[in-house]
Amino acid sequence: MASDLIYDCKGLLDQDLQLIIEYALTTIQIVVPILLIIFVTIDFATVVISPGKRDEDAMKKAISRAIKRAIAAIAVFFIPLIVKLLLSWAGITDTCGL
Repeated sequence: MASDLIYDCKGLLDQDLQLIIEYALTTIQIVVPILLIIFVTIDFATVVISPGKRDEDAMKKAISRAIKRAIAAIAVFFIPLIVKLLLSWAGITDTCGL
């Protein structure tokens, strides 16, 4: 009985909604790496430019923030791929055109 189930997106998502979601995901995948580069550059520029005796501590904090931001950016970038992979493992091959 379970193999008789047909997964179809016609009733679930409208064509316009599919296009909006696809556009939003594509925009996010373009904007997130750009923002990552900008924020990491600002963090390191602030450390290099700012005068002070605690440069090593500031650099360690900047590196820590850069690593956390990179991990978050990678996670956001690969979420659609991970979701498609999990759905394919579950036997759902139609992802509504996304």
